[in-house]
Amino acid sequence: MMKLESVGIYDNPCNKQDDERVIKQFYDTVEIHDHKIFVQFPWKSNTNQLADNYGIALGRLHQLYVGLRNKSEDQWVQYCNIIDDHIRREIVEEVQPLQKGHWSRYYMSHQAVFKPSSHTTKCRIVFDASSKRNGEFSLNDVIHQGPLLLPNLCGILLRCRVGAKLLTADVEKAFHMIYLQESERDAVRFLWLKDRRTTLTEQYANPPI
Repeated sequence: MMKLESVGIYDNPCNKQDDERVIKQFYDTVEIHDHKIFVQFPWKSNTNQLADNYGIALGRLHQLYVGLRNKSEDQWVQYCNIIDDHIRREIVEEVQPLQKGHWSRYYMSHQAVFKPSSHTTKCRIVFDASSKRNGEFSLNDVIHQGPLLLPNLCGILLRCRVGAKLLTADVEKAFHMIYLQESERDAVRFLWLKDRRTTLTEQYANPPI
């Protein structure tokens, strides 16, 4: 009866066990240095199947370059400036090629999202950790999603109507405040144009991501 009343939506014990393992792994491995949080990925057991995705990342970089340059030189400059800013702030950094066959190497493709109406971030870079060839595994495929930590939205909507005033705030570039431990960083590489015209360089998102 309970399953019928919830229209088939009920907790999966297997998912709960995975979530508990993910939370335990987080507390066991998280590190804090100089007031910065360094974390590891919640890897699944199939990490040896992670493809490097280099070909797709390279192809999408070419599409990005051609698409933005043909559409608007100003948009291309905005995109380049964001990458330059990430490098300057050590959000990303240049890396050396790994030895062939290193299982944790993965190249994320990336694209631009433009929002001219935004007062703070008119251009945002989105990294795609799910890109892959048919039959291969992406980064998202080999890490646990983890438990849902967001508060219940219905409760938030109800509580925000109780008070006479409502205040909202946003942490600028919140995800850039979390760093990956060094052992994890080769799984979030991305390709970029070293001189914006010809030479490719490999870089990875050194979370802050």
